[in-house]
Amino acid sequence: MKRFLSVFSVLIGSLVLFLSCENGLIYEGVEVSIVSPDWAEGRAFSYFAEAVLEEEFGFVVEVVVKEGPNMDEIMSLVADGTHDAVLDVWTDFHSTEISTYEDQLELIGAVYKDAKTGLVVPRYTYDGGITKISDLETNDVAGKEITGIDPGAGLMSVVENDIIPDYGLDIAGYTLQDGSSESMLTALADAIAAEEDIIVTLWQPHGQFGIHELEMLEEDQTSHFTPNDIQMYGRSGLSADYPELVTFMENMQFSNDEVGSLLAHIAASQLSEPDAAAEWKAENQDIWINWMAQ
Repeated sequence: MKRFLSVFSVLIGSLVLFLSCENGLIYEGVEVSIVSPDWAEGRAFSYFAEAVLEEEFGFVVEVVVKEGPNMDEIMSLVADGTHDAVLDVWTDFHSTEISTYEDQLELIGAVYKDAKTGLVVPRYTYDGGITKISDLETNDVAGKEITGIDPGAGLMSVVENDIIPDYGLDIAGYTLQDGSSESMLTALADAIAAEEDIIVTLWQPHGQFGIHELEMLEEDQTSHFTPNDIQMYGRSGLSADYPELVTFMENMQFSNDEVGSLLAHIAASQLSEPDAAAEWKAENQDIWINWMAQ
């Protein structure tokens, strides 16, 4: 029965594509705009959606990536109609922004469920005995420096205001260094190349877990890293204006393996991120064709 339903979904998706091709792309030349925080998974979701919306529906898609992500600004730009959608809103980290703007937005759905965040170390550091956050208190790991990302990110706030004081890491002399996603990834790659210890703020889904052998430290004393769903929001009226677009996005939900494949493909590619995402789309029709079903 399960196999039948899967085959049926593929047939329905193929029929939708066939009808679109027969009659011309249904939104040929219509412009839409997606805004994204400057995070790997947000860019990947947005560029993948761009490829599908342009190639299968005919939209002309603009993806705007906001550096130094400020989710309040991003959601306000969708709420006021400057952009049509955002595809990377974390339910726990961005709960304040969600409550502020949800009455002005349309909740499309979850693009990924149970995303994880935390402190991450190389596998060799983990195998050396640093497996829990509490292990940091009595050990000098990475010069007692935690390499972070943008200071406005929710993950950074949790580490600075909850994890460090609750685990006594401030008393032990640990500091949190802010920067950007790019600077953190550079520091991570450099440390691993030199086989040095490093502690970074990181999250799953992230392409780095497909590139390096990494482990997330167990939160063994207190629980602050709450699992998040990654949600998509559209401007008010989006579903009425473009119902097929919203139906596709409602169906667009990645598994851990699928998003890991997308992120690793983009990270390893010599192409630009939009082109790499489009290439992944072309090579993985079996994943997204089901999302085309009405």
